[in-house]
Amino acid sequence: MTVPREQNALPGIWTADLSRSFYGNVNALSNKLKGNQSPRAPKNYRQSVPRAKEMKGYLLSYEEELHLADHIAFLAHVEEGVEYVSAAVLQEMSDPPGFTFRLASNQTPRSTVVNGIEKILGIVRDHAKAGKHRQQYQSQLFEEIVSFSEKRIYGRMRTHHWVKPEHFGKGKSRLPPLYVRIDRILEGIWGPDGQIIAEFASLRASVIALRDALEKVDQEDADDQANLLKDAILKSYDVSNQGSSKSLETHLQILGLDERIQASREVAEIDKLSNYWGICKDLIRLSRQPETRFHCQNLNLEICDAYPASQPPGAADLCFVHGEVQLIFFYEKYKNDLPPRAIGSSKSACFLCDLFIKHHGQFGISHSHMKLYPKWTIPDSSEWMNQHPQQRKRFRGMIRSMDNEICGLLNKNVYYHNAAMESRAHVLLLEQRSSIAASASTVTSISGVPRTPSLLAVRMSSSASSSSSTTVQQIGTAVAAHPSIYQLEDLPVTIDISPSTTFCELTAGLVSYFFDFEDIATTGMLCIADNPRSAEQQRGEKRVDVNTTGLSFDSSVCIQAEPGSRHLAFIVHADGRHELGVSVTWHEP
Repeated sequence: MTVPREQNALPGIWTADLSRSFYGNVNALSNKLKGNQSPRAPKNYRQSVPRAKEMKGYLLSYEEELHLADHIAFLAHVEEGVEYVSAAVLQEMSDPPGFTFRLASNQTPRSTVVNGIEKILGIVRDHAKAGKHRQQYQSQLFEEIVSFSEKRIYGRMRTHHWVKPEHFGKGKSRLPPLYVRIDRILEGIWGPDGQIIAEFASLRASVIALRDALEKVDQEDADDQANLLKDAILKSYDVSNQGSSKSLETHLQILGLDERIQASREVAEIDKLSNYWGICKDLIRLSRQPETRFHCQNLNLEICDAYPASQPPGAADLCFVHGEVQLIFFYEKYKNDLPPRAIGSSKSACFLCDLFIKHHGQFGISHSHMKLYPKWTIPDSSEWMNQHPQQRKRFRGMIRSMDNEICGLLNKNVYYHNAAMESRAHVLLLEQRSSIAASASTVTSISGVPRTPSLLAVRMSSSASSSSSTTVQQIGTAVAAHPSIYQLEDLPVTIDISPSTTFCELTAGLVSYFFDFEDIATTGMLCIADNPRSAEQQRGEKRVDVNTTGLSFDSSVCIQAEPGSRHLAFIVHADGRHELGVSVTWHEP
């Protein structure tokens, strides 16, 4: 393909004067930077006020939208190489309800990437339609994610299965396997004065278990590789989810360990390996919770065709349109009522993407490594801009503002040593939705993004069902009016459960409990009462106590019924307010 050496100056965004001024300053700034310097220090927007504000009409919070968009971009970067660097957005649709992930890469996403992600989203869509068998779908989804990402996972582990990409070149050294390099982390995980206190001992034990799992992946036969990979990823997740931390990097910072350990490549790779299981859990939760389940039944993937490389006036070489810019231009061209607010990416945004996104003002991102790439551009879009002169004027204004800011940096002459990695695993920093699972032999899982009022979904399933669990999940909006909706003054209530029972809802102060019976395969009875402590004392029994506030992301609490018992009772409350006694009895199948 012949690439045009110069863009048409008019009637698109770039004029000859604007282009020469902009690229002249970009090239001058690039020449001033030495070694690992960047114009600005890396910026983590997940830990600061987001650029995009919360707006009415959206189902998901801004942070959730950004987190899920990061997930899809992460998966799309399925092989090492600049052509796979990807950005993604999550667009909400209201009529009919649905979600669309839109993907853009440095080169138009390949069919293998598109087909692989569509298979992954297909499982999520099927789970939303089924409304049950969560464990079955979660297992299937995890297997599909690992199979799709196998090459990339081997690359992160640097096992002997990994095939070095051609662009690495003969002279580029090959890192030892990750399990060998993990010893560097272990050397740095010690308590004060070398004492192994409990918190450090737990972390060391998890890291050692991960090291052993990674070594098995590298040394065992290919027959069982799928299971070995999944085991290593799950052990990575255990390492990354120590205490209240959701990344190993954050946990090491909390422990006050040496920065050379916190910011090491090995720590980053462990967090990225953990992300494969985290993505699986987040997508299953999205398709399970009542407020988003119907949207997930209409879950789609669309792609942007990459713009061809071009050389605007003043540019020193061919320039490329990064994925973030492609997505912004798509939504400038195709307006809608609920445009995405966040752009996820497989690599942190570069300095010029960060600057452009800031001056555009309608999207947020997770992170920018702030490194300057002079081969950056925005599409000229002559034909489209010719029909929208006001947009052309606005984009020219953005470029002028960027140009002025670059001039200021040239005059300031203060730059930053920047050895930051260009990609990182992002964690959801909001308090998460709470979910409690329990059953006749039961588990109660608690995960948790609180809103006002909070809605807790209690998912019931009997021991005769496939998943045998009860889940309470905090969600954001109430379910539509239904006869089975109760207030505190209605208590006590007794509800017969059968396979045809759908749900009931109980509001207690600022918390609503949504009892979801979708997985029921037998009959039973649910009893809910207030003032449970007095009943507890009268019967001389001690119930499990579950506080639904302040729950960390994906934490879990187990409630175990007596062996052989078909009865389970527990108390739920919000920091001691509005205590409810919940008891479930399953009939003989």
